[in-house]
Amino acid sequence: MKIKEYRIKAPFFKITINKTFLFVLGKAAVFLSEHDFKIKEKIEKLDIDFIKLSIPEMKESLIFKKRGNSLKKAKGLNDNSSKIEIIFKNIDSAFLLLTGQLGPEQGFWEHRIFLKGNISNALIFTEILKRVEAILFPGFFHRKLFKTKPKLGLKDYLLRMELYLLTPLWLIKFLIKGS
Repeated sequence: MKIKEYRIKAPFFKITINKTFLFVLGKAAVFLSEHDFKIKEKIEKLDIDFIKLSIPEMKESLIFKKRGNSLKKAKGLNDNSSKIEIIFKNIDSAFLLLTGQLGPEQGFWEHRIFLKGNISNALIFTEILKRVEAILFPGFFHRKLFKTKPKLGLKDYLLRMELYLLTPLWLIKFLIKGS
């Protein structure tokens, strides 16, 4: 007697939104790591080579390589390099976290995110993500993402405006390439 396996298919909408937000988050993190001095300071504290964010059900991943005091997107990982891997539990958890409905800390607390690697590096990367989200998301998202509203200066608002102007161009390139 064979036992049937039932796979629950995620809605196309959530898969598309997750891919898009993962792409935009990656582009924003790379851009801000080059232009924001607070993020550069936090990247210097990391003692790893790679950071990987992955969604197992979608087989999607976002890989950052540390180069000096900035982040670059990478295609793959070296097996012998030091790394941390942040794994979303499922598509729904990734959707909540990537769209700004939950913050990264709450995701860890609710076991929506799993970690492979050194926790001190993961905490530093969480601070980097919080800074990226504070600049990337508009003010009304901040109530759900942060316990206290982050203080943003004029330069942060200018970086946000630059991100908002660059994001449509990135998305057009993303849609044309299809990757």
